[in-house]
Amino acid sequence: MIYIIDGYNLLFYLFEGEELEQDRHKLLSTLNGLAKAASLELIVVFDSHSIDLGVGRERFDALEVLYSDLNQTADEHILELLSHKPKRATVVSSDKTLLRNVKDLGVKTKEIGPFYLWLKKRAEKSKMKNPVKPLYKLKDPDHDRYLKIFEKRLNER
Repeated sequence: MIYIIDGYNLLFYLFEGEELEQDRHKLLSTLNGLAKAASLELIVVFDSHSIDLGVGRERFDALEVLYSDLNQTADEHILELLSHKPKRATVVSSDKTLLRNVKDLGVKTKEIGPFYLWLKKRAEKSKMKNPVKPLYKLKDPDHDRYLKIFEKRLNER
């Protein structure tokens, strides 16, 4: 399953949006970490119709970031993406018109707020199931023998 996220919808859900560049970097860093932990494939689409971001596509570990063309909205770009992979995708947005158009194509949808909470919970559950394991064990073959010696000396005091 691919989740296609309306980027600025999620950004404004999580942040004030006063520092768009910084907020976009925080958002992408957070989403990448959550997507990796939850083993999900996310595509985030941002509008660039009013400014030239100079980037069409970026790739992170578990995240693909797309920017619409200058004369295209993120909604239009998302609908264009769905013409390629409609059955494997779920669109995440708070834009009612976009969600209605996506549903008309037979594509699944999720609202921004519930999706973000679900993503955080899924990432946390995954971390609990797969805790970080040490790369090596520090078990000395004589560990038990040393422990007995230490305990004996401690008791002699």
